[in-house]
Amino acid sequence: GFFLNASDADQLIYRPKEVYDGAIPSGNSVAGYVLKRLANLTADPKMVEYANKQLRFLAGQVKDALANHSFSLIAFLSELYPSKEIVCVADEKGDYDDLTNYLATHFEPNTVVLMKTEDNTPEVLKAASYVADYHRLNDKTTFYVCENHSCLAPTNSLS
Repeated sequence: GFFLNASDADQLIYRPKEVYDGAIPSGNSVAGYVLKRLANLTADPKMVEYANKQLRFLAGQVKDALANHSFSLIAFLSELYPSKEIVCVADEKGDYDDLTNYLATHFEPNTVVLMKTEDNTPEVLKAASYVADYHRLNDKTTFYVCENHSCLAPTNSLS
């Protein structure tokens, strides 16, 4: 878990690790959720390790009072249900209507979307090197739909 203050902050009796989710989710719940999403997006083993460590910490807290940890439970959903990744490879003027329509009509909270264009390829590859061999088909916007980083054949349409 993460502390709420820096180790060199003013002297306190102890350093709290907030986990209670009230009207505002705790920082640790949000961290668990975001780390899990980043692990799904990047497939980086280090990020997977951080996410799993944070979820283990939260699990120890949640078991005693489920109602007090609603956002933590959302973070756990991504562990229980398979992740889905959509990689969209497009040119700079790409046609994103298919992607926009898909996202607007499908509620899939475990889906992460990665946009790869010629301009952002170096940055995308730093974050998600597994998309290095993903290219446009037929000079059109191309979608790679994956579940737990196992992809179907690329397609030019999500419908």
